[in-house]
Amino acid sequence: MVGVNGKPNDPSQPGLLNGVQSLAAGATALSTGTGKLSDGTGQIADGLKGTAEKPGLIGGTAALANGSSTLFAGTQKLSAGTQQLVYGMDGTPGDPEKPGLLYAANNLESGSQKLAAGTQALSEGVSGTPDIPGSGLLAGSKTLADGAEKLAAGNAALADGNSKLADGSVKLADGASLMADGAGKLAAGNTQVADGTSELYSGVSAVTPQELPSTQFHCWQSWESSSWRSP
Repeated sequence: MVGVNGKPNDPSQPGLLNGVQSLAAGATALSTGTGKLSDGTGQIADGLKGTAEKPGLIGGTAALANGSSTLFAGTQKLSAGTQQLVYGMDGTPGDPEKPGLLYAANNLESGSQKLAAGTQALSEGVSGTPDIPGSGLLAGSKTLADGAEKLAAGNAALADGNSKLADGSVKLADGASLMADGAGKLAAGNTQVADGTSELYSGVSAVTPQELPSTQFHCWQSWESSSWRSP
């Protein structure tokens, strides 16, 4: 019976029944494995051949061969691009039109410093230099505004002076007119005096000495001599 049923707890003596059961289980597992092997073989075949949507290993190998030539061309382009990048960084020696990125970056830094200095100078030009009183555009604008205000005041004073000068000229013209009128009247008075003197002389001359007493005649001669004697 030990040969049929085996010895419990002794793996070395499983018995005929246990061996048959194990053999049946192994046959089942073998059948299952054979099915999986068949499925795997089909999948390998599909993987080699591929489908329209997913090319297989054979198509992939051909594509890889084509990709190798494309990769070679891309590698050449990458090398040329790298060389151009080096030229772009270092520039072309002896060609001032292509100084390179490094040189341009250095010049850019120098230009930035000059720009900062120019900005500072512009700021000082607007607000003025602290050590120089009255400097700068703002102070100059204020001085210009003050000068313009004084100029306006001077123009107003000049206009007032011109007005007074015009009034004085009018009064001077009036005085000159009055002086001319007075000179005319003086000339007329002198003429009248001359006429009166002439008439007086004529009247005196008309009186003869015979018509006068001797005393009056001597008085007339004395008056005539004193009146017409030259000074």
